[in-house]
Amino acid sequence: MEAQLLHCPIRGPLQVPQRAKDGLRYTEEKRRIDAIRFLLHRDYPRTHFGVERTLLRFGHAGRNSFRVDFSVYRQPWAVIRKRPIEDRLRDTRLVAEIKRDNTDANQAIETQVKPALGFLPDLSALGVYWDDVEQRFFYRSLEGNRTELREAPITKIPRWSETVGSTQLTYRDLDDSRNLSAVFDNLEDSLHPYIADKSKRYSVLFQLGDYVRECRRFRR
Repeated sequence: MEAQLLHCPIRGPLQVPQRAKDGLRYTEEKRRIDAIRFLLHRDYPRTHFGVERTLLRFGHAGRNSFRVDFSVYRQPWAVIRKRPIEDRLRDTRLVAEIKRDNTDANQAIETQVKPALGFLPDLSALGVYWDDVEQRFFYRSLEGNRTELREAPITKIPRWSETVGSTQLTYRDLDDSRNLSAVFDNLEDSLHPYIADKSKRYSVLFQLGDYVRECRRFRR
């Protein structure tokens, strides 16, 4: 039976439900915990996480702030939590932005993930975007005298203390979608400019669905 309230591996029991009021969709907090657990399985140290952190203060007397859903630091959070924000910024290894669904994914990536990564002095720091459809990470690389921002599927994110290696997807990286209906909704939207007839769009989607089922059968 599914638990009604969430348990975070960093903060412990939460008075937050797993599902939204409609009883169908998961809450944003559930997505955040999924992302945290994924990184824990990649050996990111539990004690190095800071949840709902202020990344940067700016404006008059620091009245404005830039927040992230969670950060991972090079040192334990308990060690650096009382340090000035500027010091913590230099110790930040990863920042993450979490959304309940994929509706505003592009906007969140452009206005949250990429700017947050740009604030971090360490070029090896990473950014993560996670929702019900997309889970990606962002990293920077030096190309001559320029810094290039790149992205890759979350399955290619390096383990703790490792650097970004090959980001080319392989069969072993594939996983079941957490929200297949949302994936097909996005595909239907993408097909709309090219196939005006709705019935023809759905015909293409049904063919794709058959292909997905065959792939799953093959994997088993």
